[in-house]
Amino acid sequence: TNASSVNVAGLPTGVTASYDGSTGVLTISGAPTAVGTFSYTAEPVGCGTAVASGTITVLPNRAITLTSGAGTNNQEVCVGAAITPITYSVIGATSVNVSGLPAGVTASYNSSTGVLTISGAPTVVGSFSYTVSPTGCGPNVTASGTITVRPARTTTRTSAAGTDNQEVCVGAAITPITYSVTNATSVNVTGLPAGVMANYDAGTGVLTISGTPTVAGTFSYTAEPVGCGTAVASGTITVK
Repeated sequence: TNASSVNVAGLPTGVTASYDGSTGVLTISGAPTAVGTFSYTAEPVGCGTAVASGTITVLPNRAITLTSGAGTNNQEVCVGAAITPITYSVIGATSVNVSGLPAGVTASYNSSTGVLTISGAPTVVGSFSYTVSPTGCGPNVTASGTITVRPARTTTRTSAAGTDNQEVCVGAAITPITYSVTNATSVNVTGLPAGVMANYDAGTGVLTISGTPTVAGTFSYTAEPVGCGTAVASGTITVK
């Protein structure tokens, strides 16, 4: 009241002040276009001192950007093995919601640095599509990726007990040695004597070692499936 006009200072760009001298109403309104904290003052022109003040805090629109290596948002690991940490830079967010991660993998958001980190060792097998959704100003933005967790390989002897360690005469066929192999794309077998071969049937998961050794000696062999984890079988064929 009792002012011919009002001087307003400190408003963010996009926000303006309008004074109606007939009603004595000062209106501050608009949509700020700059980010920051703006302390303003409203000082009527006239007698005395009657300054009003306030603060308008303008937050940025939320955004999210992958900052770990390219492709880390989509990765494949063995069950029980730690993933390569996935990091995102998040701005304009009060919090971040992350859904769809496998058990054993967690998300941590540091609001002071704006860094979201996804890390851990998955304990379940499968393909897990996750979504990252910051909470804050502006249009909804999300990031996503997939963590594929492969099962651990296994190797179990299925032929008779002791067949993995046997003694034969040179030129005589060994008793076939068989293993049941799971979650393997192939099996590497080393150390067999000449004349003895390994055959892996990926369809049935059966590894068969058979044949007739043509050289004498003691041969320690290993059968290592190609895949996740450690599942090496071994034995000895002694040729007299």
